[in-house]
Amino acid sequence: MKRVELTIEKLVYGGEGLARVAEDQARRAKTIFVPYVLPGERVEAAIVEERSGFARAKLERVVAPSALRTTPPCPYFEKCGGCHYQHLSYDAQLRFKSEILRETLRRTAKLDLASDIQSHGSPPLNYRNRTRFHVRTKPDFAIGYFRHGSHELLPVRECPISSQLMNRVLGQLWSLGEAGQASSDIAEIELFANGADTRLMVELYLRPGSNLNDSLSRFARALTAAIPEVHGIVSFEKPISSAPLAAQAKSTLLYGKSSITYEVGAETHRVTAGAFFQTNRFLVQRMTELTVGQRSGQ
Repeated sequence: MKRVELTIEKLVYGGEGLARVAEDQARRAKTIFVPYVLPGERVEAAIVEERSGFARAKLERVVAPSALRTTPPCPYFEKCGGCHYQHLSYDAQLRFKSEILRETLRRTAKLDLASDIQSHGSPPLNYRNRTRFHVRTKPDFAIGYFRHGSHELLPVRECPISSQLMNRVLGQLWSLGEAGQASSDIAEIELFANGADTRLMVELYLRPGSNLNDSLSRFARALTAAIPEVHGIVSFEKPISSAPLAAQAKSTLLYGKSSITYEVGAETHRVTAGAFFQTNRFLVQRMTELTVGQRSGQ
């Protein structure tokens, strides 16, 4: 791989840093995007994708770090493809994200905001009420996320941005899997916790061609016996790849209820397994106040 030394100009949408390298006098400088860097940093990077107008690179070494750089709270940061800003303090993350939004509006919508962008922060960790893990059962059990920029499984034992209850369940999933109790039909497991982090829904996404079987029922019983906060377990049978796009995944209730009650202020919402709901549990009420106000209806 071609290696280059770069000075990072700014952060762009998606968390990458932007740098420019002059190719020759006849052509303008080429844009290079590098993840996990900060403006002003001097870094060494390896080109992993090159196109006519830009290139993407992998961070190899930070030669001159920014004064804003901090130690990430997650041991998997830079390996996992989920988070992009944990090398910044949370306050700095909010500032950079505001500027990224401002520039995105200017570049794509030709809109120059005259006013400040008001941000609404939350605790930086344990804020997610939903997360989805990939599962491997052979040759050995592993559960986690994809590595950055790939579809290779990165086993994780904890996820600091997910709620504490979801991390407890993750630990139990490891225990069951390593004891050989995880069904080989499970491709992904999604967890969804209520706002108080006291109850949780488990969604099992099966491999194409899989059907309901005893191993799934045994797995569901073992998980609920270990984690009484599990409110319901629902499996989804993925249609085979040749199925029409309109085909919906068939769901089966394995335990408890197929929905969970989510309280937002004085309001309650019934969230069905597989449905979308806002993921930052600390900001749901504030978002509701800003978007709905005093309005109500069916």
